[in-house]
Amino acid sequence: RGESRRLILLTTKATTPYTRFAFAATDILLFGRESAGVPQKVHDVADARLTIPMPGGGRSLNVALSVAMVAGEAMRQLG
Repeated sequence: RGESRRLILLTTKATTPYTRFAFAATDILLFGRESAGVPQKVHDVADARLTIPMPGGGRSLNVALSVAMVAGEAMRQLG
């Protein structure tokens, strides 16, 4: 179709909050395993790496909750 797709990785190792990212309808959101994340080669090919800020020192959230938060923000942006 000629659509440009981006691989958007959600990771605790990123510095860009998902709320400060402009999502596109063709983006592919990828979430790693709660216990181990994704391999380095996935980090290397991702077009963007985003994180969910965790004030107060929390390490991470349940992956299902993370998906709901980020997908909800992407849908809000895209109308």
